Amino acid sequence: MAHVQPAVPGSPDTSFGDNGERSLPQIADTDRFITDVAIHDDTITVCGLTGDHEQSRYTLLRFDDKGDLDPTFGNKGIVFGTFDPVAESGAEAIVVDANAKIWMLGWVNSAGKPHRLVVARFDAQGALDTSYASPHGYLALDQDNSLHLKLHSTSLQLRAGHLLASATLESDWLATHACVYRLDLAGNAGFPSGQFIEITHPSGTVQIANVIAQESTFLVAGTLRNGPETRGFIARFRNDGTPDPSFGDRYGFKLYESPLSRWLRWLPRWLRWLAPRRNANIRFNTLIQRPDGHLIVAGNLPGERPEDTNAMTWQFDAEGVRDATYNHGNPTVLTFNTHTEDEWEAAALHQDGKLVVFGLGGQRIYRARYTVHGRLDTAFGNQGIAFQDYPKDRKMIAVAMTPAATLLGLNSQHAWGFSGLLARFRN
Repeated sequence: MAHVQPAVPGSPDTSFGDNGERSLPQIADTDRFITDVAIHDDTITVCGLTGDHEQSRYTLLRFDDKGDLDPTFGNKGIVFGTFDPVAESGAEAIVVDANAKIWMLGWVNSAGKPHRLVVARFDAQGALDTSYASPHGYLALDQDNSLHLKLHSTSLQLRAGHLLASATLESDWLATHACVYRLDLAGNAGFPSGQFIEITHPSGTVQIANVIAQESTFLVAGTLRNGPETRGFIARFRNDGTPDPSFGDRYGFKLYESPLSRWLRWLPRWLRWLAPRRNANIRFNTLIQRPDGHLIVAGNLPGERPEDTNAMTWQFDAEGVRDATYNHGNPTVLTFNTHTEDEWEAAALHQDGKLVVFGLGGQRIYRARYTVHGRLDTAFGNQGIAFQDYPKDRKMIAVAMTPAATLLGLNSQHAWGFSGLLARFRN
């Protein structure tokens, strides 16, 4: 039950689907899992995976702006299949180009080669474009044979004739490798050293949230983990794959700590033992770049107890310096409930500069809207925040569909498998 009044900003947009929601229809057998959502000319393209005789298959669906399947796309709005007839397949991320062609970052899972990354292109009607990476219509990306893709850890962008993707690769011992791939639209390697570079830092293990392509550089954002301790980071690299030390340290990184961490550092060592034993970690779940170049992250930072977290947004200028015009340069902090792990997982930036964020707190999906100065917009929901009782599992995607609406893609788990859901909210 939503904690908002009808027909106000933040409430479900009842002109979409069934009272603001559209569940994915049955595609093949059971699972219908959403991994990404793209908007193009008032249409909604969804990618993910489905089950077909207990085998995973990639899937694409196209909806109109009312939430109805587009009958001109695929088979009555639905496409599903496999890249290899003897292997499982799935879709991780998509972008739709100016010609309505769909670029997909996906995977193939076969004996001896688990979860290998691939790139494919589909035409505007959903047919696999075999003129790209002929004859099969997909390009297998370079990947060490000892590593496999960590599912739902990817992002994909298309800019200036290049695809830019991030992915986390794992070994059988769960050692992770954060990689960024760059390819031109013919499938040629975009870095002098090859298709990808590994993003590393001596302070810990890198976990990438997403990447943002710029003109001659690209940004990588995420979390740096050192044992139980985490810090947020934004890093900048040149298009040749080398770090840009003019942005951060010699590795191109700027590292960000929670305010609690900075406060504890200034205390004498003997006094730190008397300070409350609280979690000092911070996590960046997504990065958005504003049209003026300013950078805004969403994630979490410490709560009252060591196991608690609070939802957080934080804004920086184009060089990663704290922006004093946004909440006086400090992270915004929001607690959904006491003694819960609250965080923002997805965010959408609208043309008016306001930021709509979505996150999980307990068994509820929360949403809020922030002004350009980092204040909760009290015209949205109930004094800036609203919630919905959605059972949610794993991935959440938010996009600014129109100036008047924000679209959320998420997944719930049932006894028969996963069920993807699109929900649209008034802005």
